[in-house]
Amino acid sequence: MIELDTLKPKYQEKILEISLTTEQEQFASSPLAFLADKTIGVDHHVIKIEGDVVGFFKLDRYFSEQNDFAPVRSLGLKAFVIDPAFQGQGIGQRAVNALPKYVKSHYPDFNTIYLTVNCKNDAAKHCYLKGGFIDSGELYLGGPVGPQHILYQDLSSRGI
Repeated sequence: MIELDTLKPKYQEKILEISLTTEQEQFASSPLAFLADKTIGVDHHVIKIEGDVVGFFKLDRYFSEQNDFAPVRSLGLKAFVIDPAFQGQGIGQRAVNALPKYVKSHYPDFNTIYLTVNCKNDAAKHCYLKGGFIDSGELYLGGPVGPQHILYQDLSSRGI
């Protein structure tokens, strides 16, 4: 069973054990960079299976203030990583599917989740789309590794 949780000190060692493939490194945050990020308004979370940490992600409460494409009260999903040892098992998609309920319980003032995914990262885009995100049809051109698709999920219409 997938469980999403806020980052706690007891998870830090497990996060550092997550290794990224060379391909993942260009698109996602390393475990060390993830833990070192102290950006105000960015909250750290983990993805667990049966209590074991298998991934991590960040939720940015100021995402809409920094990105014109995101309306007010939009939360930004960033640095979504699943350990390569657990990829290909549907864990990423199940975590994405669990995200709306988790966000509504922890961030009730937000109506929408936004993210950008690199145009070269088809696997991640497919995972987000299968998890209920919608492609806006627009591109974000400020990414460090080229253009990115802008995806979103409206939480107010999901009846959560």
